[in-house]
Amino acid sequence: MKKLTTYGLGRAGAVLLLGALVLPATGAEWLPDQELVPGAAPAYTLSNSGRSADMDPSGSIHVVFQSHLDTDTFQVDYTFRTAGGEWAEPALISADANARNASLVSDGAGGIHVVWENVSSSRGQVEYRHRSPDGVWSEITPLSDGTGLVEDPVIRVDAFERIHVAWVDGRSGAREILYCRRDSDGDWGESRLLSVGGGAPSEPSMAADGLGVVHVVWRDRIGIDRPAGFFNFEIFYLRLGPEELPLIQPERLTHDLGVSRSPFIETNVDGTVHVVWADNRHKAGSTEFEVYYRRYLHGVGWTHEKRFTYDGTDHGQPVIVAGRRTRSTWPGRTTVTATPRSISARSRSSWVGIPGPRGSPTTIPPRSSRVW
Repeated sequence: MKKLTTYGLGRAGAVLLLGALVLPATGAEWLPDQELVPGAAPAYTLSNSGRSADMDPSGSIHVVFQSHLDTDTFQVDYTFRTAGGEWAEPALISADANARNASLVSDGAGGIHVVWENVSSSRGQVEYRHRSPDGVWSEITPLSDGTGLVEDPVIRVDAFERIHVAWVDGRSGAREILYCRRDSDGDWGESRLLSVGGGAPSEPSMAADGLGVVHVVWRDRIGIDRPAGFFNFEIFYLRLGPEELPLIQPERLTHDLGVSRSPFIETNVDGTVHVVWADNRHKAGSTEFEVYYRRYLHGVGWTHEKRFTYDGTDHGQPVIVAGRRTRSTWPGRTTVTATPRSISARSRSSWVGIPGPRGSPTTIPPRSSRVW
């Protein structure tokens, strides 16, 4: 029996711990208990696209979220839940900045790494902060140059304990996906462009496998603008080797007329790649976004796409978690329900998850299936 913990966005702007998804031999079912994640403001939500929670080696769950101080002002708060079920008091970690969209990851020693958008001025900044295993927070480190728009920072740790960050950056006057890496010696490298030849890339998602390879997906606009504001957006993928060199050029994963959006990527320890996204290709130009999935297998390449939903709903941002089993769930836009979906992959499988209204859920695998 396996358990998977998922965070979702509640109806009134509260972050809920939905509980564990139990995977007995007969199928999957959600445990009924829910917990309200403690917050310091009347309304608080998770990041738009980054992973907002992770589990450390001791079994504690760490969460970052944005508190809504007013309509246009946010702060990033952090809390954690011990393996025994006790919540710590939320702590402000973004200082006095107007900050939002935080992403978090735990390393193999129990350290916590967080990035977020500082939008205190019209020229945004991606900022990073580290919490040591004994609970001491570092100073805030800027990762972008502060000369243009920044959006949706995401962060991961690879098998060699290196920290990887990607985000949307507008310093050149156009949107681009930029990336930087912190090596095990603690030094950050220069930021570099990933979305070579992109039109208007956005919504990056990132994962690292057990071989030290980093995998990144994003969406981008294709072709010229069409009448009535209709655009064609597709999903792109890039693989970075352990030496930070791209192993391939950006590769287009979708090829249908319509809007492909909200990509989310995960990997298995053997380098198998899982990607899920929302897509309206079945009714281009509509607000009906169904959930699709694609997988990369060594020696085989990218498999054919799978469509998971057929209910004509504006599904939100799907998420997936990969371990010895990979699984997925998805709520629709109007309810906070969660529908798990299993994907077999030879000796491995996947879970996909889909969020509630306007929210991006976060899935957390059991630590024993985590890839480091």
